[in-house]
Amino acid sequence: MNRQQQLALRLATMPMLAGLAGLGAWTVFGAQPLLYLGYGCLVLGVAIAMFVPFVLLRGYSQTPNVRNTVMISVLAIANLPVTFFCALEGVSRATRYRVTLRNQSETPWLEVQLMSTGMIAPRSSIAANSEEVRDVWFEGDGQLQLHYVENDKPTNFVIEGYVTKRQSGAATVVRDPGGQVRLDPK
Repeated sequence: MNRQQQLALRLATMPMLAGLAGLGAWTVFGAQPLLYLGYGCLVLGVAIAMFVPFVLLRGYSQTPNVRNTVMISVLAIANLPVTFFCALEGVSRATRYRVTLRNQSETPWLEVQLMSTGMIAPRSSIAANSEEVRDVWFEGDGQLQLHYVENDKPTNFVIEGYVTKRQSGAATVVRDPGGQVRLDPK
């Protein structure tokens, strides 16, 4: 592999790997600058990938190697779908509301369902002494409610008094050992 091919390989992969590392660190630590760093590197990788064919052409005349040229070209083209899928995942994460449902009771939490304007999540029960995380995306303005069955009686609990489309956030709802439902302030 000659110098131009090595340069093209670096141009095709380094911004993409740096962007993926930044976004991966953002998912773990949640620091907003890591999000901007990750997307900035990915966009830079797409822009730089446009120059990879020119660098490869210069190197091909010196050392004709079809296998290396094709491999590096595929890596350069991969920048576009990687950036696209990372953008879709970022929008999904930025517009989701994450609800953690924690059942601290010795009995199952029956028919638990999240509801809001234009959004009805499926019902399911939560086992005793367990926790579930549910992600929701709101369709309109209204309340976020938790519907469940307690002592054979349908009951509802307001998690958030007002939510709007594309709102993100998080809440933890706890069912204590006595069967009382409350928001965890953490």
